[in-house]
Order: sequence, then structure tokens, then C-alpha cells
Amino acid sequence: MSSKETFDMMQLVHDLAFTRLSGTPNDEVKCKEYLVGKFKSLGQEPVIEPVPWSSFSTNVLIKLVVLIIFIGLVIGLLLEWFHQAWANLIFIVVLLAAVVFAVSSQQSKTDSFATMGKVRQTYNIFAKLPATAGGATRDILFVAHHDSKSQVVVTLVRTVSYVLGFLISLAMGFTIIISSIVKIAGGPLSHDVFWALVVLMCCNLPFLGVLLVNKTIEGKSLGSLDNATGMAIVLKLLEHFGKAPVPDASLWFLITGAEEWGMSGAIEFWRKHATEGKELDPARTYVFNYDMVAQGLSHIAKFGLPTGKPYNKRLNALFTGVAKEMGIHMGGLWLPMLGTTDGWIFRVHGAETIDVINERTAKYTHSGRDVPAICDEKTLQDAVRVTVEVVKRLEAD
Repeated sequence: MSSKETFDMMQLVHDLAFTRLSGTPNDEVKCKEYLVGKFKSLGQEPVIEPVPWSSFSTNVLIKLVVLIIFIGLVIGLLLEWFHQAWANLIFIVVLLAAVVFAVSSQQSKTDSFATMGKVRQTYNIFAKLPATAGGATRDILFVAHHDSKSQVVVTLVRTVSYVLGFLISLAMGFTIIISSIVKIAGGPLSHDVFWALVVLMCCNLPFLGVLLVNKTIEGKSLGSLDNATGMAIVLKLLEHFGKAPVPDASLWFLITGAEEWGMSGAIEFWRKHATEGKELDPARTYVFNYDMVAQGLSHIAKFGLPTGKPYNKRLNALFTGVAKEMGIHMGGLWLPMLGTTDGWIFRVHGAETIDVINERTAKYTHSGRDVPAICDEKTLQDAVRVTVEVVKRLEAD
């Protein structure tokens, strides 16, 4: 990076140390005016686009799924007690199929979920640096979100409850299916399986209860870690590439809205500029998403059950390789389920995406503990340095 670069990332983290819940004046006016000023100070007139969003996918959908699971398991237990094998087999198979479909649909983050229920409006803000050598052969997006939130239940507890609650429910469902098949085949009628299921249900209740009581609120989170750090990195990259553009690539510096409400800003951006506008082709689009970047670099390395598969084809290996060459430790995390970052939206649509995110900081997010003091200049600088070098190597290819 050039020594002439003056944008102060930690200053942005301190400047934006206020709650920024979507739909509130802090986010829709105060934060927007601040970001517009920063884009202009870096020589760019930003584009502001409206983003429709609702609270359905975050505050309602998960509760509906949990209620369906709970009621379904209770019915399954009753049918098991009365040895109604055929009825239980059909019922549980249909229930499991419905739950898996609902979770899979939520993972795809379709537009219908993003705008279901009462629809409100927030904004995306971005600048685009076109390729300097004629037509662009690829597009590179640097992404972060501007909104913040708090939760009744902290992120780590909620995530653990989601994963374990879902897995225990699946285990109960498959146990009921096996028990029903054994009974239909003429096996002995016994209540042993019933009592084993009761034990599993008792273990599952705390996790399902957490998901039922949790909801998004404005709270006290200042959104410093999540996600002023990401915004600071995106704007620092804008400063750098504004002075050193990439000849054959268009660079997008995107700060999205309503990420905390089902990644609505990323959904709307992709709809407008890829699905409908055809400006972005997933086959030639690279996405760097920054979220919770503090206390060391890390990224989503693997996703899915049972053991996880690589999150992308190329960017993770390139990013971690460059970090290693620079002497920067790069952690990696396995995300069993729940695509809960803007990066997930671009990945779902086929773009090569890396999510730079430090899961070890999740204990601070969405709470009053998310303050500037837990963020650090070194991690921000490391993220920028590695990204700049990765872009150079993409250019060399």
C-alpha cells in the first residue's frame, strides 16, 4: 500500500460507534450521511439504491419452523406411545421433509422471504471503479454491511441452539421412523423407544426454547466489530484502488443494508445488478466479504454437514497462502449450517466468494460488548494488505 494513503480505519470505527438498527434515524440518516461524506472524500460520488426488507425471515420464520418441529415431535411421541406405527411413519417422514425444505429455503435466502410481511426500506451504497484497459474481463466486489443489531440471546448461544436443536430433532425423527418400521415388520411392541425419545426431547427443549424467545432488537450494540470493521476495510480498499486501479477488472465497493434482517441488501444488489441487470456474471465475479474483522484474521473454510465441504474453489487457498507468505496467521472455521453473512448470498448465486470473518469474536456481537475497544488497527491493516496482494495475483492470472 502507498505511504500516501491517509484514510484512518480505526477513526471510522470510533466515528460510527452508535446503534445502527435498520429503519432507525441512526442508520437511515446519520450513518448514511457519514458514509456519503467518506465516499466523496475518497474522490467517489456514491450510488445509493433502495433496499426493501422485513423482519419476517429473522424474527418470525425461525419461530414458525421451531414451533412446527416442537408440535410435530410431540405428536410423534404420542403416536409412538400408542404404537400407531403406520400413522407415525407417514407423519414423521412428511414432517422431516417439510422441515428440511424450510431450512433449505431459508438457506437460499429467496426474495420472497426477504420481503415477506411488513416491508420497510433501507439502502445500499456503493462506488464502482471501471476497468482501465477497455472492457472488463471480471468483476471484483468488496462488501460489508452498515446496519447493526442486538439480540435477546447472544450470537454464540443462538448458533449452538440452532445447530444442536436441529440435529437432535433429526435424530428423534429418524428414531421414530426406525421404530415404526420395526413395528410394521412385526417386531415387539415396547415403550423403551418412547422413553429414549422423551430423554432426547428433554435435552432438546432448552435449544428450542432459546430459538423461540430470541429476537432482534436495537439494544446497546455499537456495531463496532459487527460491522464498522468491514466498512473501514472496504473504504480503505477504495482509497488504495482509486490510486492503483486494476486494468482488466471492474471494482465494486459495496456497503449493504439490512444484512441483519436476512441479508436483504445483498439480495437486492444481486437481483438488480446480476439477475435482472446482467452487469454481473457469477462465472467471472469474485467477492470479498468482510464481517467481524478483529483480533486476528479468519475465514469460513468449510460449510455444511456432516463434515463440511470447501466454501469456495480458489479464493480461500489464495487468501490463506498470501497471508502465510506475509507472516500473518489465518484461521479457518467450519460452518455446519446457517449462511448468515452477505457473502452467502453471492456464494449461493455462484460467485467465487470469501468470507473474512473471525468467529472467535462472536461472543461480543449483537450485545453491549461490541464496542471500539475490541477492534484493532493491525487486523484491519492485515486484511487490506492480503486483499490487495490477492487481487494482484488474480490480475496476473
